[in-house]
Amino acid sequence: MRQIRIDASQLELTEKVVSIKRVTKVVKGGRQFRFSATVVVGNRKGKVGLGIGKAKEMPDAVKKATQAANRNLINVELIDNRTISHEIITKEGAVKVMLKPAAEGTGVKAGGPVRDVLELAGVKDVLSKSLGSSTKINMARATLNALKETNIEWSQTDKLWWCIKYFLFWNSSFSNTTLTILNHSSKEGLSTIAGSISFNTCLL
Repeated sequence: MRQIRIDASQLELTEKVVSIKRVTKVVKGGRQFRFSATVVVGNRKGKVGLGIGKAKEMPDAVKKATQAANRNLINVELIDNRTISHEIITKEGAVKVMLKPAAEGTGVKAGGPVRDVLELAGVKDVLSKSLGSSTKINMARATLNALKETNIEWSQTDKLWWCIKYFLFWNSSFSNTTLTILNHSSKEGLSTIAGSISFNTCLL
């Protein structure tokens, strides 16, 4: 389903620079230096977006990233205007991020890009954990993807899919390769590997 674009001009958005790095491109005649910026924008009321921009000058890179983030805004479903609807795990590159709803007053238990995305989305109470690489752009993307998935109503098959990913997230005996394969497998076929894992509590 195609996502409806959100008009950023109608919102009061706050921007946060997640990362700025200098990149080099080898061209005929020498090296070409540019800046790459990653920016998160949000209205702290359920709208958030992520963008990347590149330019020869740092301010121009940030401006392009902000414009891209404004074009990529998504809706985030907030329960009681403070937390997410359910636990979720996502993977981006070598980064795995888990988000879990929290009681009122807990605050945002996260750091770095994960915290930036959550706060600008308007999440006030949430628990999080990240594993793997600490690449800022992938951490931000994984968090944004997690927020997207919280908007989806789950079927029993979806719950089984999440439980398998949850088990693999905490079980170090399973490799990242295994999780990558599962991420690209059909949900309907996952029941074949669920026999050795107890999901009774997950599927309530």
